[in-house]
Formats: sequence, C-alpha cells, structure tokens
Amino acid sequence: MPEVVAVIPARAGSKGIPLKNLQELAFRPLIEYTIQAALESKTVNRVIVSTDSKRIAKVAERAGAEIPFLRPCHLADDKTPLAAVMRHFLDWCDEVGWDVEALVILEPTSPLRTSANIDEAVELFKKKRADTVVSVRRDTSLLWVMDDGNPRPIQTERLNRQLLKPVYQENGAIFVTKPEVVTESTTIGDRVVLYEMSPAASIDINTWADFRQASLALRSIKIMFHFKASAELGFGHFYRVLTLANRLHYNDVVLLCSEFDDRAAERIGTVGFRYYLSEDPVQIIRKERPTILVNDILDTSKFLMQQLRGLVPLTVNFEDLGEGSQLADLVFNALYRDMSSNSSYYGGGEFAIMRDEFLFRPKHKVRERLETVTATFGGSDPNNIAYYCMKTLPVRYPEIQFRIIVGPGYMHDKSLLRTLVKKLHNTELIDTATDMAKHFSESDLVITSCGRTVFEAAACGVPCVVMCQNEREMKHRHISYRDGVISLGLFNAESSMDSLVEILDELKDRPDKRREMSERSSRIVDGLGVFRVIGLIEKAARARGLMRSF
Repeated sequence: MPEVVAVIPARAGSKGIPLKNLQELAFRPLIEYTIQAALESKTVNRVIVSTDSKRIAKVAERAGAEIPFLRPCHLADDKTPLAAVMRHFLDWCDEVGWDVEALVILEPTSPLRTSANIDEAVELFKKKRADTVVSVRRDTSLLWVMDDGNPRPIQTERLNRQLLKPVYQENGAIFVTKPEVVTESTTIGDRVVLYEMSPAASIDINTWADFRQASLALRSIKIMFHFKASAELGFGHFYRVLTLANRLHYNDVVLLCSEFDDRAAERIGTVGFRYYLSEDPVQIIRKERPTILVNDILDTSKFLMQQLRGLVPLTVNFEDLGEGSQLADLVFNALYRDMSSNSSYYGGGEFAIMRDEFLFRPKHKVRERLETVTATFGGSDPNNIAYYCMKTLPVRYPEIQFRIIVGPGYMHDKSLLRTLVKKLHNTELIDTATDMAKHFSESDLVITSCGRTVFEAAACGVPCVVMCQNEREMKHRHISYRDGVISLGLFNAESSMDSLVEILDELKDRPDKRREMSERSSRIVDGLGVFRVIGLIEKAARARGLMRSF
C-alpha cells in the first residue's frame, strides 16, 4: 500500500555548531522536535531519520523514529546535496519493496514546524496534485541582487512595505514531493505549489543566535482575546485587550471580535495582530485552540464557559458578573471589589488596565478657581446626560469653559448639541476625542458616568463627579468620596442636574477640597494594573504547565 514517508536528514558534521542536531533546545535535543512533529502528523505513515552518526541514530530511535540504515560517509559531507541523500533513500526503498506515495523531507533545523504544518502541506500536495510542495515564508522587504558586481534592486518601484508585491523565501522546513521527480541533483518537480508558514514556525537554526531566537519562540503561547466593540457598545473593551496584547506581543496573539460594526472592523484591521470577526466565537476558538483565552465581553453564561473549558486550558474573564464567572480560571474586575466567591477573583483599582496615554502623567495642578470642566458619558450615553449638562451648566457658570465629549456611539441627535454650542460662548463640543488624557489633564473637573472613565480621570489626578447610567454602574466600587470621587447616584433628568449644580457651587471656589479629591483619586490607580494582570496570568499558566520557564 502506498505510504507517505517523512525523512529527516541529520548528518553528524556541522561546521557552524558541532553536532548541531543533538544540541539541546529547551533541554531537548534539536532533532527531537522534528521527530515529534512528524510522529504526531495525521498524514505521515513512517518517520525515518537518515544519518551517518550512531549517536544521532540512538537519540532518534529513542524519540520514536526508524533508522533502517546508517547513511554512507560519501553522502554525509557538507558538499553533498540534499537531493542525493533523498535519491539514496528512495533507491533503498525500491530494493526493500517500500511503496512511497509521497516523500516528506523535514530538516531537523526547523524545530518550530508543527504536525499541523506537515498535515497542511501534505493535504495541499494531494489537493493541488502537485509534483512538489515547498514551505516558504513571506517577505515584503526591498531586495537587491549583485549583477556583475553592481547592486540592482529586484523591485522596479520603491513602495511602502504594505504595497510591495510579496516574494517568498524557502524556509527549509517542509518539502513534499513525488518520488519520481527526485534525482541526484533535485527534489523539485515542474508543478510546484508554495505552502506559506509564519515567521516563528520558519525559524531555521544554523547559529547560536538562531538557537536563542528559537528558545524565545518556544516560550511563546497562543493567546486569544475575545471582545466586543462597536459605536453603540463603545471601544473600551477593545482598547483594554489591545493594551494587554501589545504587552504580550512576543506570544502568538489572536484577536476575536464577536459583536462589531464597520468602524470596529476597520479599526481592528489596523493594529497588526491576526484577527477574526465572527458572531460564532466558539467555532473560532475550537478552530484556533488557544492556550489562554481572555474574555472581555462582560457577563458570561454557565453554558458558554462550560463549552470553553473543554477547548481552552486557561480562561481569563474581565468585568464578569455572570454565572459563567465561577467557571473562569481568573476573573479581573477593577470596577467591582469582593463580588465573587471565585477564589481566583481580583477586584479593585489596582487591576485597572490603562491605555498608554494615561500612564505616568505629570502631577495635576489644582487651580484656585474652576476654569475648565470636561463632561463625557461613554460610547452611547443612553440617558443623554451630555445634553442635560450642556443645557444647564454653561448658562449657570459663564466664567467656566465647558468641554463636552461624545463618543462614536452617541445614540441621540447631535444636532441639538451643535445648536446649543452655537448659542453658548463658553462651550466646546468634541465628537470622538483622539487624546482623552490631554483633555482630562487640561481640566479642573471631570463629570462622567461610572465606568472606566473614572480610572482615566484618576490617572490624570483630576477630581471627578459621576452619575450612573444604570443599575450595573451603581454596583461599581470606585465611586466613593474615599477615592476622590463624588457620586450623585443613578441619573435622574430632574434631580441630578440640581445636585450637580450644588456640587459645582461648592467646588468652584474650594481649591482645598479639589486638591484633596485629586490626591485621593491619584491613589486609585498607579499605572501598574496591566503588569499585575499579566503577572497573575503567567503565574497561572506556569502552574498548569502551559508556559516554559527557561
């Protein structure tokens, strides 16, 4: 019966690194990675190591490979072409009666090539009816060649990397070829199909620097961030996972947005990480099988989390008050403290994850009088608090400059706000701010709803007055005067404005009270929340044997 046979060529001689194939990478001989990947492949029937070394043969056999013979010395020097070694193996197969349908050549110097890579290459070989499949990595660099001693660019135009037509570089990880095209000088037939691999999986070890790079890559794990983002929902969850993803970029980071609009889709596509936009997140998670899944989707159900626990070794949830939170391995709720019986629950401002623009801001200077007040109420502002503030406050306090910021999901008629602005000399309307930290730092007081914006104001050291949009916000634990925040409770169109006026009357000429609020609020967040969260995630992953510590 025809078989798919993997052959791993591993000679003893190596000029760059002596006995390179037996050198340890993360405490394992280099060749073991390739043997293991081949053995775990679903499409490979036999795994053969072709070597001239008894030491390599012994290690390979112990790892599970077959060593049917020792390669002759004349086929084991540094001038011997790979094709000659493969032709020698196929001739031996003919002699002993092995029927080889496809030859899979796996260099042992590609330790990050996986069984999935091998299976995909073999399936591509069969599907395309190719003579040869060659594994490659994409290159969008500006390339030059020497032509009779003169440098000549390969590309005819100098374009930005994103606009360059990609070229493909052989990475040496996988060749799948028909036995009949293999000669003493080539393993490649006429009909060639390219199989593209990631840069990490394409690492080819020839130097000690390559060993170091592979060692770092082996520490990498797949982390998927599942979130929702749209004009109506706001982009806070997206910005939080992006802050985490940027700090964990040395891993295989994948973004998954399960509720989105066109603006979110466009924004997600610009951040440089691999991503999915899908209303069926479980299907994508089942396909990708991440090592760590971070859910930033608010409350989860028990049913969803039961599904995920069967797919992912470690689940991490943010701001989750649902029944599913009890099944998460870690829960971070900066807005809620002590609201879960889950022993791996971490709540409070010390776990607030701030965007970079809010980190390490200069100390806020409290002015003698209120000069600038900024009001902003989240992505959609369901109670239209921005309108009530604009209608009430600028007329009451003509000496104060008011800055009203609405988000992209503002769900009310913006023309009403624009009409009011035209009538008011001391009011500015900002539609979707690009640098909220700058606006807050320039303000003497922030008026907002009771979400993550409170942490952002605190990071800038600015006193804050909050009005809750809904009952969920009423549960937030960072709205007390102890934290430099004055809470007016659940918003009411009539009474809340009266209470807000009373507060402003008190604060406008009380720099001492605003200074006290500023000092208290500055203690809510210290900018280190992202590092605490990452530290706890990595600690949990190591405890489960999911991350290497070498």
